[in-house]
Amino acid sequence: MSTLRVSLEPAWILHRRPFRESSLLLDLLTASHGRVSAVGRGQRQGRQMGMLQPLRPLRVDFVRKGELASLGRCEPAGQAIALSGVPLWSAFYLNELLLRLLAVDDPHGVRVFSLYSESLHALQAEAPAVVLRHFEYALLDELGFGLDASQIPPGAVTLQWDVSRGLVPAARGTPAAALRALLEGARDASILPSRDLLAGMLRMLLGERPLRSAVMLRELVALNRQGNRPVRPAAASERR
Repeated sequence: MSTLRVSLEPAWILHRRPFRESSLLLDLLTASHGRVSAVGRGQRQGRQMGMLQPLRPLRVDFVRKGELASLGRCEPAGQAIALSGVPLWSAFYLNELLLRLLAVDDPHGVRVFSLYSESLHALQAEAPAVVLRHFEYALLDELGFGLDASQIPPGAVTLQWDVSRGLVPAARGTPAAALRALLEGARDASILPSRDLLAGMLRMLLGERPLRSAVMLRELVALNRQGNRPVRPAAASERR
């Protein structure tokens, strides 16, 4: 088996976890090699530990012979993406989605690298839900499940995704107008109702095991909505 040596490869860390006494096991998304699993030996100590984390653009050296690479030199390739709250958990959702849907050496990972980078930066400025819907659809498209407005059944008002038949009219489902807006590239609230249809398409690939980040994200969004509810003025009988 040949040895692959890569120098100063643009990369993002999708996930990291401790490995043995002083090392890290890293899942990387790289510009030229897609998803790469690598061991950072001795990287749980010193300056490298703080640098090797998600949402920080990197350039890395690695050597790979087999499925698991050995990480070498690492250096920052720009400022870390500063996120918190819903945008932060949205980024974690993107990471988990890629970990579940991209295999090591999957050729789709190379093309997804730019999409992922653009989406992280968009989370700093745009509504997270808009960014997520575009990322989900673009990822589905890359994986061979792209849609076209001509596939929307004529006269359909609401749609559902059927695994065997594709888009089908449904009494309850995603408004056809929302899907058309997404396919036309709209980046506003008009695309948000497409969430359930995209979720159905993704479930086809992910199976029934839920994404942990998606569960947390829904809970956080629900809490934020509760916190933003206007306070009802108390009736005279309730006033103290």
